[in-house]
Amino acid sequence: MRIGYTSTLEILFELQKIGKEEHMTDYELISKNRTVIMGIAALWIMIFHGTINTTVDIFSTLIKIGYLGVDIFMFMSGFSMEHSYNQTCALNPRSFYKKRMKKILPTFVPFGILWIVGYLHDNYPTKELLLQGFHTKEFWITMVTFRWFVPCIIFCYFVTPLVDAFIKRLGHKLSTLLLMVIPILAFSILFIGSSVALMFLIRIPEYIIGYYYAGNPERKSNGIIRTVLVFLEIVIYYYLVNTFSDEYLCDTGLYWYLAVFCTSSMVLCIAYVGKILENRVINFMGNYSLELYLLHVYFMFSIFGLAEKFGLQLDRFNLCTNIFSIIFACAVSWIYSKIIAFAMSKIENYRRR
Repeated sequence: MRIGYTSTLEILFELQKIGKEEHMTDYELISKNRTVIMGIAALWIMIFHGTINTTVDIFSTLIKIGYLGVDIFMFMSGFSMEHSYNQTCALNPRSFYKKRMKKILPTFVPFGILWIVGYLHDNYPTKELLLQGFHTKEFWITMVTFRWFVPCIIFCYFVTPLVDAFIKRLGHKLSTLLLMVIPILAFSILFIGSSVALMFLIRIPEYIIGYYYAGNPERKSNGIIRTVLVFLEIVIYYYLVNTFSDEYLCDTGLYWYLAVFCTSSMVLCIAYVGKILENRVINFMGNYSLELYLLHVYFMFSIFGLAEKFGLQLDRFNLCTNIFSIIFACAVSWIYSKIIAFAMSKIENYRRR
C-alpha cells in the first residue's frame, strides 16, 4: 500500500500500468479495483453529509451530488452478489439469505441499539426510538426516514434469486435487463413527491444492473464512451443543482433517475484510474464501507456537540474541521468493527463447544 507518489517517474509508471488495464474486461477491471471503488464512494458520501462550504461552483456541485456514492454502493452490491449467489448458493437460496444476514445484521443491530441509547436523553417516546433505531421497520411503516439504505439492500438480497432466475430464463442480453429495470422505474413515477420512496425504488435497478454486469465477464465497454457519459452526467448535474432547488430535485426524483443510466460508467471510470486513486485511506474506507455508512453521520456531528459541551467553538463549515470529523468517524468505525468481530468470534466459539 502507498500513501502517495514521490516522483514524476512513479506517476508515469502507474499511468503505464493503467494503459495496460484498458485491455481488461469490465468484470476484471471492477473486480481488481473493488476496494478503491467502495472507498471513493464512502468518502464521497461523507463529504456530501459534511458541512464544507465552498464558493467554487464545480466543487460545490460535486459535494451536492455526493449521494451518488450510494448509487455506486448499490451497483457494487449487485455486482458482488452475482458471484456470491452463483458460486455458493444458487441451488439453495436459503443459504444465500442466511449468509447475507450473517454479514449485515451483526453490524446493523448494535448500531440500532447505539442509536436508541444515544437519543434516550432527548426524551423521545420509547416506541419511536425503537422504530428509529431499528429503522428497517420504521421505513416499511412510514417511508419517511433518511435511513433507508438497510431496508433497500435487504430487499435487494431478498429478490436476488428472482433476478438470477429471470436472467437465466430469458438470456443474458440487454433486452432482459430492460425488462427488469423499466417496469420498476415506471412504477416509481407513482411516488413522485415522496423523496424517500423514490430513493428506495430508483436504487433497485442499480443493484440489478450491477448483478447483470457481473454475469457477463467477457463484456468490454469503450473507454472513450464511458468517459464521455460521466462528463455529460456531471454537466447535467451541474445544470440541475444550480437551476432547481434540492426539494424539487428530490421530490421529482431527478437526482436519482439520471444516475441509473450513468452509474456503471462512473464505476468503470473510477476502476480505470484505480491505480492512481489507491492509497491506505481509500482502501481503509473501502474495507469498512458499511460501518462508515451507518456511523459517519452519527459521529461526524456528535463531535460538534462534544465540542460545545467543553466550551469549544468549532466552525462547522471549515474544511479542517470537516476533515477532522471524517477522521473521527473513521476511527470510531474501525473500533466498532473490531468490537463486533471480537464479539462474533466469541459467540462462534461458544456455539462450537
